[in-house]
Amino acid sequence: MIKMRLIKSIKTILLLSITACAFFSVSCASTKTGKKLFLTDENFTSRIGTAESDADESYIFLRFYDPELSSPVYVSNILKNGIAKVDVNPLPVSHVGIGFDLRDDFFGLTQMSRPQLDRERCTDTKANNYTKQCEAASSKQMLYAIKATGEERKKAIRILMENKNVSYDVDKNFKIAHRALRRKLFTAENDRSLEKFYASKKDIEAINDAENKKAQKKFVCSTFVAYVLYNSVQNVREFFNTKGIDYRYLMVSDIACIPGVEELFESTWENYDAAARTFVAEHKEFQRYLPEDERLH
Repeated sequence: MIKMRLIKSIKTILLLSITACAFFSVSCASTKTGKKLFLTDENFTSRIGTAESDADESYIFLRFYDPELSSPVYVSNILKNGIAKVDVNPLPVSHVGIGFDLRDDFFGLTQMSRPQLDRERCTDTKANNYTKQCEAASSKQMLYAIKATGEERKKAIRILMENKNVSYDVDKNFKIAHRALRRKLFTAENDRSLEKFYASKKDIEAINDAENKKAQKKFVCSTFVAYVLYNSVQNVREFFNTKGIDYRYLMVSDIACIPGVEELFESTWENYDAAARTFVAEHKEFQRYLPEDERLH
């Protein structure tokens, strides 16, 4: 029994090493040929809207991805399998994006996209270097939301706009993988939860203030979403500060464990629009997040 566990642990470590090395290799290759492009301010300001007041109850949407890749040797597939081996959370996801309504148009940070912070559409996979590797018919998405005030929602949009030139931090994957391995193999089950495992004695506000001052910020998809939520939603900020959670090392599925984050619906990528229309038909409070013309199809 002990021998089998040891073999299993070694396989997990090897898979994580391959994942990290693959990301590092792709990073070196793509930065030589990739053209630097950025989204425009209008891509973000168009999400603000005029009908919502600062005090209104609103939502920020989080889309989690479980991609089915067209080739088993794609780096994203190696990452997905590596995460599945070490993730202690039940949500089977390897990427997360952030959005401000229910249209199929979210923002996500990936290493292969140009720009790296890019728009993501499940039903138009060819528009993004990350999604174009995936099969829309078999890939899945899980749509979550967190309540926010109108002011907090607008602040989150502004933070994205101000950080549209953010870069994907390849090296961060090594550090996240190291912590994930320790959490899976060497941490008691009772101590693996978000608020316990990531708790630290660090001054989280000081860390975040230092991050805000950097001219060139670098994240992975999950830590960028955590950064945006921390800086815009007061309840998230208080939770991280009170628990001493160092969000710079959160895995994708950890984002769904933040208090207040709730699942709305899931679907395959190609059926996202139909699933969104069905959801708002059954939940009237979300109708304003899906434009009328997109509800009629």
